[in-house]
Formats: sequence, C-alpha cells, structure tokens
Amino acid sequence: MIENLITPEQFCLMYGVPIQTQAKWRMKKGDGIKLPYIKLGRRVFYKRDSIEALVNSLEVNSIASINTNTIKDKR
Repeated sequence: MIENLITPEQFCLMYGVPIQTQAKWRMKKGDGIKLPYIKLGRRVFYKRDSIEALVNSLEVNSIASINTNTIKDKR
C-alpha cells in the first residue's frame, strides 16, 4: 500500500500544484476542488488512484461531455 501513496511534495513535482494550494484544497468546503487525503500522524499522503481520478474529473471538453452536449443539442 505504501507504494500507492504519494506525498504533497511528490504531488507538487508531478502536477505543479504548490503545497499551500494543496492544503487549501484539502480543507475546501462547498464547491470547488476537494483533494482526498490520508493523514497518518502529522503526515499527509494521497492515494495515487484518487489523484488520477481527480485529475481526470477536471478534464475540460472531454469526449463524454462532448457526447452529452451533442445529444442535448439534437433534442
């Protein structure tokens, strides 16, 4: 399981999201990006699969949204 976890520093290097921004996303309430995390003592980790799912959910103009919009326009 440890190999499936990444640190905020690794997340920053992989995606370019500053650590302070990650902290804000972790505490976000309401609308916006909510970053799922695991807290072990004082350390914060992210599951690699959860981060990939989050990144995929942020995709703009994905095939799924294009297909949905096309169907709505034809009605």
